[in-house]
Amino acid sequence: MSKKAEKPFGKNGKRLDKVESQAIDWLRFPMAVGVVFIHAYGVGALTPSAIEGVHPLWVECCRLLRSLLSQWLPAVAVPAFFLISGRLFFKGVARFSREVYFSKLHRRLFSLALPYFLWNIITLVVQFLRTRWEVLTLENAFEKFSFYVRQKGGWSVFWDSHSIGRDTHNWFGFPMEGLTAPVDVPLWFVRELMVLALLSPLIGWLLRRLRWRFLLLLTLCYVLSVWMPVHGLSVSAALFFSLGAWGSLIGRNLVEICRPYYRISAFMVALMLVVNQFVQMPAFFSATWQLLFILAEMVLAINVATSLSARRRWRFPAVLSGSVFVIYAAHTVEILSACDRWTKQFLLIDTPGGLTFRYLAVVVMAVIFCVLLNEILHRLCPSLHKLLAGKR
Repeated sequence: MSKKAEKPFGKNGKRLDKVESQAIDWLRFPMAVGVVFIHAYGVGALTPSAIEGVHPLWVECCRLLRSLLSQWLPAVAVPAFFLISGRLFFKGVARFSREVYFSKLHRRLFSLALPYFLWNIITLVVQFLRTRWEVLTLENAFEKFSFYVRQKGGWSVFWDSHSIGRDTHNWFGFPMEGLTAPVDVPLWFVRELMVLALLSPLIGWLLRRLRWRFLLLLTLCYVLSVWMPVHGLSVSAALFFSLGAWGSLIGRNLVEICRPYYRISAFMVALMLVVNQFVQMPAFFSATWQLLFILAEMVLAINVATSLSARRRWRFPAVLSGSVFVIYAAHTVEILSACDRWTKQFLLIDTPGGLTFRYLAVVVMAVIFCVLLNEILHRLCPSLHKLLAGKR
């Protein structure tokens, strides 16, 4: 690697320092838990029988808590993962030589591609066994599994077999397809990171040529819902990954950029959370409002993580930070649904408070199970754990 390729082209040539590294460690685990909360939104949903005769204020408080934990607060999780990924991918790289580019792709082969396909295969096998267990024999297992995969969409199960977003129309009236995902739904994030890694030289070139104008163009695409009709690269992924890349290219780390806006971001997040509960945003302004909220929450989260890591003066517990990928990839592989089924048997309390407690308990149980699964794999099957956790 040439010396020229090792230094960012910005005025400030700092590398990713210890403070930022610790802040990222403090962020990753809560963001993974936030993704679990997003997928647990429907757990213990309030039923008409549960709210009958209950004070409306208490019912509204339970609904507000669920909306806060599963919709608004974790809205920053995946965009922040993209931002951090862009920051780290472009760290110390001004221009992509052939050696730098293929070195980056080689590392992502182990950290993204291999675990991506392995977890999708595991998800397929688990779903197949759950639905076909009683009629399976050794003689027909492979044939039935092949037929099952074809039923699920064939090779598309590894890319875009699931629709996880609503089809809408953009500002100009043109149809916009909703977000898609592979069979292991949360891994749509990894799928898009792989595409962004392949496109990184182009992204770097556009950022060097257009600078902030390229980010402005992506922002306009985001708020106007104008984007290419492709599965595998969303405008949200491109925007936040490029935003992180831009920080690296100008030689500024996330802590430096966000520190001056600590108080104003806290005020904005608090104000916008209140507004979200009482004001219905016009459709034409909803994307802009969402983007402003995510950016404010992202700045606040980075500042809070920086403060926590500075006060504690020690890194985030390795047993938790090391389980992030497994939590992210595994919680929808029957773990969350199994925890939901178990709590239905032992926590069947048909009241707003009881259902809300079950909702929280399911998330806690799923996260603990994933952390234990990660630790067991790490200790008993270290080679398999490296593949599943994206470690080289």
